[in-house]
Amino acid sequence: MLNTQTVIPSSLKGKNLKLACQSSSPIVLIAGCSIGNLQAFVTEIHRCRKQAFVHIDLIAGFKPDTEGMKLLKMMYKVDGIISTNFRALMMGKELGMATVYRVFLLDSRSIDRASSVLSDENFSAVEILPSGYAVQEVETLHRYLKTTDLIAGGFIRSKEDLIRIFAKGFKAVTTSDIALWR
Repeated sequence: MLNTQTVIPSSLKGKNLKLACQSSSPIVLIAGCSIGNLQAFVTEIHRCRKQAFVHIDLIAGFKPDTEGMKLLKMMYKVDGIISTNFRALMMGKELGMATVYRVFLLDSRSIDRASSVLSDENFSAVEILPSGYAVQEVETLHRYLKTTDLIAGGFIRSKEDLIRIFAKGFKAVTTSDIALWR
């Protein structure tokens, strides 16, 4: 999915969307939108020749069932989705969207619980939050994901954080901090 170390701008409710589209990232993540304004955001991202990824767990008025997923792909032209919802991600994959499974590391058992769905053929990438734990647990993650791209998210606040994360082999980070958008 990603060829180089990428800082993926995350636009919350469309905030700083124009700046996100000006970044060097081939992807812009939309989070916290509604089904009513999603089309305008995706259109703007595509106008800037970027891929539009949507955090589907944070779309107001959206239901991630079969019809909802078809709507995202066919009507809204969404390129990729991020979610904790395994079933919705599998539907998105069937429809040809890139899929990013979001895993929260809350304790030492979090990876074990997620391991039942972590597989190299399931997702385009896996996003691990928060980034500090993602870096700390990267070797464990690689036991389950040998070829799937890893993305770190959450609490990324400095260029030093980016350097540390990329040095551990992560392909991308997601951040709403516009100072870090390249």
